Amino acid sequence: MAPDVDDLTDFAPHWHFGRESYPVAGKVRTAAKQHRCVCADHSFGWQVEHTRVNGNATGYFYFRDGNARERAEECADRVQTYPGYTGHEINPIVNPRYRPECLCDINPGDRYFEFLEDTPEYQSGERFCARCARATFANNPTTKRRGNPPDGDDHR
Repeated sequence: MAPDVDDLTDFAPHWHFGRESYPVAGKVRTAAKQHRCVCADHSFGWQVEHTRVNGNATGYFYFRDGNARERAEECADRVQTYPGYTGHEINPIVNPRYRPECLCDINPGDRYFEFLEDTPEYQSGERFCARCARATFANNPTTKRRGNPPDGDDHR
């Protein structure tokens, strides 16, 4: 029987390359406070690209806070007044991990997977809700637990 996609009870994350399978560095945790899944948002913010008179794109400004779009537009308007600049583009910074089926919020008491491979010395990683963790790291439903990673409750 296939596991519930929103449950991490028997979750054993592995990367799958053809017939090979390798364990993923990370931990299943229980949330002590609210978190946001890394796959929840379609974009991280907005980027402004400025163009010089000769046509070369010269500068990029990034805005990622709550009023990022508004700040990006103000920046673009301000730089337009500088000599030598002829145009600009405002584009979203697309989240490559975005999943429309994501649960979005990880509430206190929810189980989630913290991916630690891309973090220095495994200090704090990207948080995946149960649904996204299964979709990202357990694309082979027959993968069995091999004891790695441990699924202790660190309450972060």
